[in-house]
Amino acid sequence: MRPQDQHVPPLHDPHLRAITRAIKTSDGGLSPEDLALNVYTALYGRTGQQVEISPVVAAHVLWHLHARGGQPASAFRTTLILAISMAEAEHRVRLARAYPDYVAALTMGQAGGHGIAELQAIAARDGDL
Repeated sequence: MRPQDQHVPPLHDPHLRAITRAIKTSDGGLSPEDLALNVYTALYGRTGQQVEISPVVAAHVLWHLHARGGQPASAFRTTLILAISMAEAEHRVRLARAYPDYVAALTMGQAGGHGIAELQAIAARDGDL
């Protein structure tokens, strides 16, 4: 893919700002903004479509974050969430390709209070729990 063909999100995008806050600079020396752009691209792709976070995924992540509204996950999903939370940015990008909903939810939750509130609202939706 040529660089000019890539979708570049606006820097004022709230999801990009949340991802930037959630990611620390890795040993590779990339800035938080560059890492956030990599995660954003992995999560949303070239089209900029947002990942759908189900109420179940939101509840699993809230449980991991010890936040109100959480529900325990299976052993595999609990380990997956732990792996995502501990992953360096480049590995988080790889995990996002396989588990975009869990990476998006955890990134949102790690961004702080507003992200937790969004996850709680998603988890509270009727139907999936």
